[in-house]
Amino acid sequence: MHICRSGPNTLITSRRPDDLKAFCPALLTEFAQRTAGAAAES
Repeated sequence: MHICRSGPNTLITSRRPDDLKAFCPALLTEFAQRTAGAAAES
């Protein structure tokens, strides 16, 4: 699993099926942080 925050958006990739154990929680955490931040800006 790889997380890239260097661009305008965050990219989270899963490189192999074995990465899914780390990928799923990372994706949910990042999504929750981004949506909470967007809600606070509204």
